[in-house]
Amino acid sequence: MSNPVSLSLDGAFWDVQLYQGLLYLFKRDSTLMVLDWDALIASWEIDPHLAIALESSFRENSLLYKVLGDPRAANDPDLTYLLASKLSALSGLDLTISEEQMRRFTLGTFDSPFAFPHADSEVHYGWLAVGSDDGIEAAHLRRRKAVGKRVWLDSGAARYWDGPVYGLSAAFRSFAIASGTDGVAVLDLPTDDTDRPLSEPVLAGDGTFYIGCSWLYASVFCTARRGSGMVIQYSWATEQERDPPRRHRHLVGVLQGERLVGARELTWAARDKLYAISEGGVTALRFRPTEELGGKVTAIDRQELPHGLVVQDAASAIFGTVLEVDDGLRILATDGSIHELGGPVVRWRMYPRSTYYDNQLHVILDDRLLVLSFSHDYFVDQRTKAWGSRLDARRLL
Repeated sequence: MSNPVSLSLDGAFWDVQLYQGLLYLFKRDSTLMVLDWDALIASWEIDPHLAIALESSFRENSLLYKVLGDPRAANDPDLTYLLASKLSALSGLDLTISEEQMRRFTLGTFDSPFAFPHADSEVHYGWLAVGSDDGIEAAHLRRRKAVGKRVWLDSGAARYWDGPVYGLSAAFRSFAIASGTDGVAVLDLPTDDTDRPLSEPVLAGDGTFYIGCSWLYASVFCTARRGSGMVIQYSWATEQERDPPRRHRHLVGVLQGERLVGARELTWAARDKLYAISEGGVTALRFRPTEELGGKVTAIDRQELPHGLVVQDAASAIFGTVLEVDDGLRILATDGSIHELGGPVVRWRMYPRSTYYDNQLHVILDDRLLVLSFSHDYFVDQRTKAWGSRLDARRLL
């Protein structure tokens, strides 16, 4: 049951995004293909006994979290065994999107208005942002039912940042941008319905080369090419004068990562945890935010890495931690299992803040896209797990 469910799609792709039921495929000829993902999965001809496993794997992973998040269900051994057996059976199938399915569910193939090739992309509150050496371009996506053969954007792409982009991450109506030696920028989306998507940025830098960003509660963790990184720390404040009162993020300050985790080779974050590589292993640390600059950090587990393994990049999501190495990916799952995927890998992407897709890992290989869905985390104690972010209980409401 710890093996992921795998679905493959042939093609030469550069990047991928999955958002509100649509799969956006950036192709290597600089065009962009939009697939109706929800309709494709819903139409899949499969044994009815496995339908709920397919649905929870690819369309709505919160479905089984809602079931198993209730102790009355989670403590029923017959029910958990039944669900686990369905997911295990699905993982043994060869799921491939056929050419006929591609034609049937392709909403359109478009000339991309964004720079190509780009370094990273992100979707948040309907805004698609694409970052490259030339900066960030953003445009607002049309909703699933409004996408047609000719139109998939509500507006043209406009440039909102002129610095180089090496990594993007979005949360709390903000985009965090890793910009090499220029540091890290945080740009906020507006809270009203204006057409201006991005604000003046909060900037932080120390001359270190920053390659990526992730979210540590309300704060932005900045991952350096080498070292302990940096935190742009925020806390929550309430505007009592508003009716009703409204919470907003308040900038506390900038903190060097070494003050939290010590001297490390590579460091990143995932909601409630920090991960750091040093001395041939990776350490998982639980983080507790404070109102003052800093926080409480506690080491909770460590995995030794194979001798000589060089980790080039890493990230964590609800199902586990992904390490990019020379010959592919190494995945440390939250149930303690380890999975390896050979390369060469063009790009890989997770959706750590998604409501429906945060159990998925998308891996672009030379000739296809692999969509991997990890189901083991449904059966893991969210309070004690080490190698992935904790499930936000508010999703179960």
